[in-house]
Amino acid sequence: MEKKESANWNIAATHWLTAGFAFPATSALFLFILFNKININSWLLGFVLVLILVSSGVFAGITYSANYIKNKGSR
Repeated sequence: MEKKESANWNIAATHWLTAGFAFPATSALFLFILFNKININSWLLGFVLVLILVSSGVFAGITYSANYIKNKGSR
C-alpha cells in the first residue's frame, strides 16, 4: 500500500498544533489539577514543576508529531 501524500502546509499545521498546543495544554491542565489536589504554596516549586511538565509535553508532542509525519508521508 502506498503512502498518501500530504501538502506541506498540512504537515506543518499538524506539527505546530500537536507539538505547540495539544500536548503542552494537556500537561498544563494535568498540572493544574495536581496543584489543586496537593496544595502547593511555594511559587518556586510550582514554577519548576510547570517548567518540567510543560517542557515534557512539548517534547512528547514533537516526538509524536514527527512519528506521525514520518508514517503519513510527504511529497
